[in-house]
Amino acid sequence: MQKRNYQPAQTLFFICLLSSFNLYSQVTGVAINDDNASADVSAVLDININTATTKKGLLIPRISTTQRNAITTPANSLLIFDNTTNWYEYNAGTGISPNWVPLLSSQTGWTTTGNSGTTAGTNFLGTTDNMALQLKVNNTTAGYIDNITATNNLYLGLSAGNYGVSAGARNLAFGYKALGANTSGNNNTALGFQALSANTTGANNVAIGYNATSNNSNTVVIGAAAQANNSQATAIGNAAQADGANATAIGNGASTTQDNALILGNTSVNVGIGTSTPNTLVKLDVNGGFKLGANGTALTNVYKTSATVNIPAISLLNTSSVTFAVANAPLNATVIVNPRTALPAGMVVGSSYVSSANNVTIVFGALIALAIGVSRTFDVTVVY
Repeated sequence: MQKRNYQPAQTLFFICLLSSFNLYSQVTGVAINDDNASADVSAVLDININTATTKKGLLIPRISTTQRNAITTPANSLLIFDNTTNWYEYNAGTGISPNWVPLLSSQTGWTTTGNSGTTAGTNFLGTTDNMALQLKVNNTTAGYIDNITATNNLYLGLSAGNYGVSAGARNLAFGYKALGANTSGNNNTALGFQALSANTTGANNVAIGYNATSNNSNTVVIGAAAQANNSQATAIGNAAQADGANATAIGNGASTTQDNALILGNTSVNVGIGTSTPNTLVKLDVNGGFKLGANGTALTNVYKTSATVNIPAISLLNTSSVTFAVANAPLNATVIVNPRTALPAGMVVGSSYVSSANNVTIVFGALIALAIGVSRTFDVTVVY
């Protein structure tokens, strides 16, 4: 610092200036005030103006960022007002390695009532080093964003993700205790209250819904309380459960313990394919073509009905035919007929076919002479 010599007149003026205030120097501190009060015992410097009508404050040195950077070996905790950025800064570093840190304000930190005048990309929530961002509610972790290349975990929700231990990598958990017990499982996605909450080492699981759980790997669980407890199992629907390996259970209450099984719905379900209103008398209603077996051919309909017919008398080794109406029986369809009771001795069914649209003909033969006609009820199945 440059030494300055004062002339007598200047010295007298300086003394008069100081005499307008009371200055007390004690071992514990210096007091500058107008009421003769001693310095507070906790302060090295205690400045207070009590009796003056106009109160005044303490003016901190105002310098630009360039001037701040030009300070030679600034002391640790040195305070300045940077009039380039318009905020107070202090040196949190050393004289050799200064670290100028802004004092917290709405310009330098996020406030509990929100901020204005922010710039996207410049202002942000987060860290500038390779440390995870952790959110807490009631001193309990409620959010965890990990940027470590080896892990890349993202948790949101009270106690979501087992952040306190080595908790695997590339896991996504949203919801209370979602993936909360995970220790080394990787590539898991858990969305919902306690989703995958019991998983510890399982990997590549997807669980969506309240308490949707899995205790294995490569599973898909969607629905409240749905469970997939074997490898490559899939459970979709409220309380659906797939416990067999490679098993799939779809629908409310659908359940299977068998490996490689596909279950649609519970025991009271009516499954419709190609229809929104499946027949309630059957388990499966298919509106459209279907194929059975590797070498099967495509079919579109299987129609079953019954008919009671009167069979006339037939002479030995001759035939007789009966034709009757059958709805939904097109030409060239396959016809299967079966009598509900036995035919008379010596009578046989020679053939059955669609003789014209919606009409079926049955041909009977006689191995012995049948002089008296009979009546029989036949079940008739038409396939096409």
